[in-house]
Amino acid sequence: MVIYMRTFYVFKIKKHFTYLTKNSPYHLYKTIENFYYLKPRQIPIIGNAFLNLKADINDTTLNEAVYKKCKDNYTYTKYKNTHMINDYYTNEKSRMVVDKNFILITTTKEYPSFFKTIPKKNFFVCDFQNKEYFWLEQLA
Repeated sequence: MVIYMRTFYVFKIKKHFTYLTKNSPYHLYKTIENFYYLKPRQIPIIGNAFLNLKADINDTTLNEAVYKKCKDNYTYTKYKNTHMINDYYTNEKSRMVVDKNFILITTTKEYPSFFKTIPKKNFFVCDFQNKEYFWLEQLA
């Protein structure tokens, strides 16, 4: 059996950009995608534009919140800023790393359980390999 892995990047977007792009997220996605595909030598030149777009994530607070929500789940483990779910019954293997710039989630699920543990407001999710993007609060 082949296990298909998805990689999600979750960004906290500044309020005014959230307001401007809430109903038309395509342009926000294309902007972030352009940053994703930058060559290393281009990052110092254009990186400041990305810093103006995204808000910092309070990684300490988010790590604590996720831990409190998941700690009683026997399929959950945590080490520093890395959270993992290994659930044999739902066939979910997910790994979430929280950083102040973005959250990185690799998973075997279409939508990992970690989406339920992240605050919904102003968080934008991108899957660059599958060209998928959405506001986390729009995920039911």
